[in-house]
Amino acid sequence: MFRFHAEPATLDAVHNYYFKNEYRSIGSIRWDMLGLMLLNASPFKNVLLAEQTKGILLGSVLIRGARGVTSVSK
Repeated sequence: MFRFHAEPATLDAVHNYYFKNEYRSIGSIRWDMLGLMLLNASPFKNVLLAEQTKGILLGSVLIRGARGVTSVSK
């Protein structure tokens, strides 16, 4: 019998999946580097974001509380 468990798609769960299975598709961003990028970006500021990380950076910035987020994906 096949069983599966569905989990909510939180930023942590999505990052863990891509980091374990498709490391290069998220730009090889580890949690410590993501935290460092978010530390240098002040919250509640306007943000222009160009990314190729399948929404990991965009989700992080939105959770952090940026206003006026403009995202450009390639």
